[in-house]
Amino acid sequence: MTYFQWFVGVLLLIQAQIMGHVLKNKSFEQKYTWLHRWCVSFIKINRIPFKVAGENHLSKDTVFYACNHQSFIDPLLISASIPYPMTYISKAENNKLPVVRLWAKNIEMIAFDRADFNENVAMLRSAARKLQEGRSILIFPEGTRSKTDQLLPFKVGALLPATLAKVPIVPVALINADRLNEKKRTDTEIVVSFGEPILPAEYKGLSHQQLSDLIFKRISELRA
Repeated sequence: MTYFQWFVGVLLLIQAQIMGHVLKNKSFEQKYTWLHRWCVSFIKINRIPFKVAGENHLSKDTVFYACNHQSFIDPLLISASIPYPMTYISKAENNKLPVVRLWAKNIEMIAFDRADFNENVAMLRSAARKLQEGRSILIFPEGTRSKTDQLLPFKVGALLPATLAKVPIVPVALINADRLNEKKRTDTEIVVSFGEPILPAEYKGLSHQQLSDLIFKRISELRA
């Protein structure tokens, strides 16, 4: 990364902090639209080789996205890929940076302490309620970054909000994003690939483990 890119990157973060306050009383849709465009600009300015696949599977309808987790900027890659308002389920420790904490509040991110059982239960209920209210949500069911090109086992109950709210589940695959964890610049193309939604009628009757295995398989196929 050049000094110019570092400088512009800092300016973008300052802009995000300022606009986070400016937009805090605006509608959710307005705030997310601004964030989406900011993420697209961030990727372009940092010259990250980037492509979105399976855009035909994106919809304005309420869905539950399930995505593998590879790098520290995965949420930026995802938000740049999805133009329709949505939010995330995230561990509370990710909100330490002021700009992240501000935008987490702006887009109604569901943050929780993974070590606290009660917070886990509250997270599942909150996510299911938001889905029922029409808010699309993305979760990283591995629960943490894999930092490699290998998928980690999914956390038990990660997909429960979707089954409680009875909404389609969209498998999402991040490909080569683990290269962004390296200190040297990568010219490898980063891909965000969206799979065909799995409808409630398709997963009805499946156990939590069977559904988890199905989503794991679909994400693996997208990455193949």
